[in-house]
Amino acid sequence: MRARWAITVLSLFATASLAQPAPLTSVAIDLTAIPEQDWKQLDVLSLEKRLVLRLVQDGFAVVASTASPDVRVAVTRTAAGLHLAAHSRTRDAEVDVPVGTDPTSELHLEVVQRAAELARTCAPPPPAIEPPPPPPPPPRKQLGVSIGGALGVVVRRGSTAAVVTDVAARLVTRYGKLLGAELTIGLVPSGTSAVTVFELPVLLGFSVRFELGLGFALEGALSGGVLVHTYILNTPTSAGVYVDAMGSVPITLSYVPLPWLGLGVRIAPGYVWPGNHTPADWGRGQFWFEGSGLAFIRF
Repeated sequence: MRARWAITVLSLFATASLAQPAPLTSVAIDLTAIPEQDWKQLDVLSLEKRLVLRLVQDGFAVVASTASPDVRVAVTRTAAGLHLAAHSRTRDAEVDVPVGTDPTSELHLEVVQRAAELARTCAPPPPAIEPPPPPPPPPRKQLGVSIGGALGVVVRRGSTAAVVTDVAARLVTRYGKLLGAELTIGLVPSGTSAVTVFELPVLLGFSVRFELGLGFALEGALSGGVLVHTYILNTPTSAGVYVDAMGSVPITLSYVPLPWLGLGVRIAPGYVWPGNHTPADWGRGQFWFEGSGLAFIRF
């Protein structure tokens, strides 16, 4: 009979555990030390039911004594009543409940209350739960904007030499991914002992970018704009400004080692019209070829 009751209780608990989260602490109730002749007098079967139900309500998992419970509560018969002893790996506790002339229901209530208290007292602390790691930041959305600087040389025909090279610096801004718009503003200083010259190309164009893989990309553009040519003569002191039309076909091979940083090599053949300004002994041809290194930041 007792075996059938134990199986029934464990089945009921297994069914209840499917509908709620598993308790953190397992508790076993051991009533085997109560003599057989006292089972009917004390109605131990009803006591066992009430103990199981109370512990389940308190959030414990009621298991068999052979299941290595976290807390084991043993109930034994003494001359004065019942002795409850709880044991866990962290603590032991015990209490006596006298058996007098009170009704059995009141005795059961007292035993159930004391057993629940002992289980809570001896329950080992739950393992520390580390907070989950913060979610990774969302990938940075690329706006398709890049701003970079280029430094190189411009190769052209000179007035006194077949080929003249001048230092060239440019600020290059591009918007777009596959297809885009490109704005280039440059500075090309040069001159002789008699004249100082500054040329400022301002070009706007459309470009197309081809991704080659492994961070490499090839970009070609068709740009047009103006070349502002300023000069200052030393003797006699005078200055002048010319504005010419200009076209260019820049081609850039770039490499992106980081999502926000790019490096590249840029060549830009171009043409200036009408050109051929020759203040003092300075002069440049209408065709030019520019080569430069490029570094840019992507947004």
